[in-house]
Amino acid sequence: MAMVAALGFAGPPVPAQTQTTPPPGIVALEVEDADAWAARARQFEKAGSVFEALDAYDRAVSMEPSRLDIRLEYAEMLKTASFWLRSAAQFRTILAAQPDNSKAQIGYGELLNAGYQFLPAMEQFRKALSGAPDPVQRERAQIGLGSAQFGREDYAAAVSTFEAALKEHPGSLNATAFLAIAKQKLGQIEEALRLWNGLLEKHPESTPGRIRRTELDAIIAAIATARQAVAADPANAAAWESLGKL
Repeated sequence: MAMVAALGFAGPPVPAQTQTTPPPGIVALEVEDADAWAARARQFEKAGSVFEALDAYDRAVSMEPSRLDIRLEYAEMLKTASFWLRSAAQFRTILAAQPDNSKAQIGYGELLNAGYQFLPAMEQFRKALSGAPDPVQRERAQIGLGSAQFGREDYAAAVSTFEAALKEHPGSLNATAFLAIAKQKLGQIEEALRLWNGLLEKHPESTPGRIRRTELDAIIAAIATARQAVAADPANAAAWESLGKL
């Protein structure tokens, strides 16, 4: 569940762009203002031109620093592109102006999770949830909160959070998968297997789900074998040790 790098190691800054050349299908700007550059950024992003999109967002934000809606899009794209320090700076600017901006709280919380800063991440997600965000953002905050709890190895709390998310969003792939993983951490192997089986019924293409189910099948088979060995020979120390490890 933990991400691969700390927040302080976000990689090099986005290279400066001397010009923003549109790819095929993107026409030149007729008016240069924040909205036009933001629209251009979305076009570049859709075309897969990441650096050009980021440069266009930067131009838009520079033209109108108070446009927090555009700054939020910029922050999210920086986060997606793994420029975490720059993204965090944008989120902090938004939250300084709008402390109750739930989308910024969630985005910043996800960055904190990525940097293993689980306690401040939990604070951001709880603030977002207290503000009654829309269902999509609420699910995102619940998944983030549960992930932070999991990261702190508070698996019981994570299970509770993921169960609440799944109750509110019964079809949530993420909530189901994370709940199964957390339950496995608590030793609830059969329940975790049930969740993976249910997920695969709805999403048979899920490779992680198939891998996890195979792992759990092997664990359950190993437990059964160890129990049989212990039942056959209660003095079998190796069998007891194997059962304890499982």
